[in-house]
Amino acid sequence: MSSAKSPDKNFYCTTEWHLAHFKSNVAGMIYGFACKIARESGKYAVSVESCADYFDLDPRAVRKAYHELSEEGWFVLLTVGYYAPNVYQPMQKHDDWAKAHIGRCCVKTEFPWTVDNNSFGQRLFAATGSKPQLKPHIKRHHLKALRKSMSSYGDSESEVVALFEEWYPSQFHSPRFVMGQFIKHYRTLSTSSLMTF
Repeated sequence: MSSAKSPDKNFYCTTEWHLAHFKSNVAGMIYGFACKIARESGKYAVSVESCADYFDLDPRAVRKAYHELSEEGWFVLLTVGYYAPNVYQPMQKHDDWAKAHIGRCCVKTEFPWTVDNNSFGQRLFAATGSKPQLKPHIKRHHLKALRKSMSSYGDSESEVVALFEEWYPSQFHSPRFVMGQFIKHYRTLSTSSLMTF
């Protein structure tokens, strides 16, 4: 995989994400196998031929996978085998690999509520069915405006989330307008209920 700008994803980076981008379609399987064998010793010394025989694969496909795993840093060559298999150390922890390959990992997209661990924003996003197109449109200023209105009207976060869950399915707004429309709906509803008392 090239060292271009790290892409934004909905999840944290994992070994599997990297292996999915390999040209070899058997590298991930061989990597998992190597990690199991090397669990105790930290060493993997299975020849290309033995690995190909075990998985019923063409030895050329296994050789390509070994080469790509080595080239990408997932297999660290410890000993070159002369008349014996090479000895590799599989990088078994993604964090160890990432430290040696800065900038090669995908980056988890930050939610507007990630920084301050805001459960209110998380609950509103979950109420949408966690629709990814809404993620960038639940912004801090929306949460701040809702909190300000909630304190004026005396509602709890749970009450506002329940109202949002009831209101959201019947709306057909563009994702970028959903929160603004909900705030307007909430204020109208709260104001009219105050007037009835």
